[in-house]
Amino acid sequence: MSKSRYSVTELAALLGAEPVVSDLHINGIGTLESATETQLSFLHNSRYQQQLTDSVAGAILVKEDHRHNVRSVALVVDDPY
Repeated sequence: MSKSRYSVTELAALLGAEPVVSDLHINGIGTLESATETQLSFLHNSRYQQQLTDSVAGAILVKEDHRHNVRSVALVVDDPY
């Protein structure tokens, strides 16, 4: 049986992201535009930079060079896609 929600800390470990300490729990996945405060999203192309800046996603998978543009929790990975 799979879990229906994961802490951001658990997700960071599972995805090989830089370690993050957070009490936030993620219960779904969405696009940068549609994700809510309890959902995960990702940036795979720099042309979506504005959506990244505007996104309210609870956590966002990004490469190192985009981490400072995330308003929520940035999960830094080598390949967000």
